[in-house]
Amino acid sequence: GVDQGYAIGVQAVANGFKKRLVMPHRNQPSPALFKAMERVTAAAFGQRRKMLRGSLKSLNGEKLLAATNIDGTRRAETLSIAEFDQLAQAHLALG
Repeated sequence: GVDQGYAIGVQAVANGFKKRLVMPHRNQPSPALFKAMERVTAAAFGQRRKMLRGSLKSLNGEKLLAATNIDGTRRAETLSIAEFDQLAQAHLALG
């Protein structure tokens, strides 16, 4: 499953908080994965009421969505933390 500390960090990014929450947990994501999560969530929530296929366009969204099998017509607020994790991992893998 997704580490709770990672989930709290994702929620903070998704809610637009500017300061980073640091939670001590033994399974922290790598700095690269955390940065990928920040990029994905910032892009997904960057424009209000946009479908993912539009909001993730700057991150090669079509490939991200295809790699994760997430419907591009969904909006960011409908994704689970696990789905954001999948997108971040795909973003990291696809470079």
